[in-house]
Amino acid sequence: MQIQKFTSADAMVKYLKGLTPSDHFKIAKSVGIQPKDKADAHLYADYIVQGTSKGLSGASLVQYAEANVKRLQGIMPHLKEKHQVASVAKPTVRKVKAKAKPSVAKVTKVKFEDFTIVARPDRGGFEGWYGGRAEAFRTTKEKVEAFFFKKYSRLGPFKTVN
Repeated sequence: MQIQKFTSADAMVKYLKGLTPSDHFKIAKSVGIQPKDKADAHLYADYIVQGTSKGLSGASLVQYAEANVKRLQGIMPHLKEKHQVASVAKPTVRKVKAKAKPSVAKVTKVKFEDFTIVARPDRGGFEGWYGGRAEAFRTTKEKVEAFFFKKYSRLGPFKTVN
């Protein structure tokens, strides 16, 4: 593989970034270096291109690349090991449950038997209860009785609570 000289450091960096792993192996092998893995090939290719740009060739280029790769691996021992791209797992965020608040006693609503009519002077009328809830509100007791008769066919007797 033919390595060119560069006019600037930026041009050399752009060239190096554009190389593929197979290009790294080709560059290293072109000067007689046999890298053991992709990481080694990458380091050797970088220093070979840099040395060529400085005007080195032949044995001096090989010596320059090997010396710098060994120096770099001495400084950063993890570069000696085989590089594998590690997958990065997203950290799980545990939700902390809030402590249960002490339950407050609920105020129970007064419930009446079915067909009970309750006077509600605060609302100005009468409620008719069925199924545990106030189902009819009318202005008079007779109108509540008429509602029960119409809806449930119930004639009486109705329990009246005041």
